Amino acid sequence: AQSPNFLARREFWKVLYGEHPYAHVDTTKEVISRITRNDLLAFHKRYFSPNNAYLVVVGDVTQEKVLESANKTFKTWPSRAVTAPDYPAPPARGAREIVLVDRPESVQSVIYVGNLALARKDPDYVPLLVANQVLGGSAASRMFMDLREKQSLTYGAYSDLDEGLVPVPFRAFAAVRNEVTAQAMKAFFQHLERISSEPAGETELADAKRLLVDSFPLHIETPGEIAGLVSELRQYGYPDNYWDGFRAEIQAVTAQRALEAAKRYIRPDNALVVVVGKAAAVREAVAPYGAVKVVDTEGKLVVATPAQQPAQAAQPAQPTAAPGAPIPPPPAIAPPAA
Repeated sequence: AQSPNFLARREFWKVLYGEHPYAHVDTTKEVISRITRNDLLAFHKRYFSPNNAYLVVVGDVTQEKVLESANKTFKTWPSRAVTAPDYPAPPARGAREIVLVDRPESVQSVIYVGNLALARKDPDYVPLLVANQVLGGSAASRMFMDLREKQSLTYGAYSDLDEGLVPVPFRAFAAVRNEVTAQAMKAFFQHLERISSEPAGETELADAKRLLVDSFPLHIETPGEIAGLVSELRQYGYPDNYWDGFRAEIQAVTAQRALEAAKRYIRPDNALVVVVGKAAAVREAVAPYGAVKVVDTEGKLVVATPAQQPAQAAQPAQPTAAPGAPIPPPPAIAPPAA
């Protein structure tokens, strides 16, 4: 639970989703110990029903044998009405926000920058997937080639796009040394602003699409992977031949179409930034980018500082500490270079 990547993921999803269940990506022994047998039975009774399920079988079997076995095995399983849960909407984000998880022993910072993007079924998903590939989808993408190969700030810098029935996160991430955190933050936002403001070049767009297309066969090598793709057809309501045209859909994405998707769903001005590291060493590096909340490794607030105003950069706002927490002195911070 003290892993920097785990802490970054926990805070990233928690802040992005607020009261929505997707905010919870971890648990504790105390929570698990409170779960009773009756809790499990009630959950099973509410959601487990044959009319709320599908069966996927991949292997050296015939349809007739599968149907025979399924009908025999599940014939006594009664159907029941299943009501879809009503989840609260994730919070709207109107400004950039920084959450700094203070891990005093850290010698490097784990950085996540991103925002809620779109659901898998959105027509913009594949164009955004292509834009993400240009930005940080592989070791040949912009972020990796810059932050690692050119600037030597990290072992690897990437971005990714989740899949879900509801809008899920876009995220750029890297781990960098404490002393180069400011340089890395500047590079992050330069790349996020570029991908969402100018079309990709012809060569890099072609390379990105080729990598996505050529890597697709790697996802159908095993029966389990094939079962996963078939499950997605049912989960997202795609036609049975959806995967047959998936690579053609990627190839059809133009630079303008990828740019339009990136403009809509990659939002550096309203991004959530989560940094896990030694707060005393890196707070100055992240403070110019927005309001900062410093939390401990349990997620409890230590100190909060409002976003700096350009005219007040020489006199940063006084922080507000959690009750009983020491207030660290605010650093004198200059705005980041353009």
